[in-house]
Amino acid sequence: YAGYVQNDITFFDGHLRIETGLRWDYFSFDVKGFELSDTELILDGKESDSKFQPKLGIAYSPFETFPITFYGNYGRGISSQDARGVVRKPDAPKIATTDFYQFGTSYNSNRFSGVFTGFLIDRSNEQIYIPDDGSIEFSDPSRSYGIEFRGSARITKKLSINGGLTQV
Repeated sequence: YAGYVQNDITFFDGHLRIETGLRWDYFSFDVKGFELSDTELILDGKESDSKFQPKLGIAYSPFETFPITFYGNYGRGISSQDARGVVRKPDAPKIATTDFYQFGTSYNSNRFSGVFTGFLIDRSNEQIYIPDDGSIEFSDPSRSYGIEFRGSARITKKLSINGGLTQV
């Protein structure tokens, strides 16, 4: 089950935009079955968990005639563990969060657009696959970061060239 609210408000004749949001997710894990390997493992249980995911975005376009925007974004995503893993280890984390931080600038004219973005991704637990039993479980936290450049140039009315580079 999930619910979501979002609000977007502008200030200074549209030069400053602030967007906020909040999502709530509820997960229910219900397993009745068994696994066969060297022995038979009975899996029977019901667990649940919920999480809130906030969102915030700020964009500032300081000029009327020069199409540049500076922005910052924050958002949280979630992933759940495999239901068998939750029932097998009920005290382990059931839901992992991923916090995404982004900052950058963009330029958008009629003939050219370009974006420079820096980002940081924090995961509360990395999801890993366990090949011995085919399950998924959460491992340690992880962090990644990087930059991205993207651009587009219109050559003619119907032809443009696009490119990008991302370093993580």
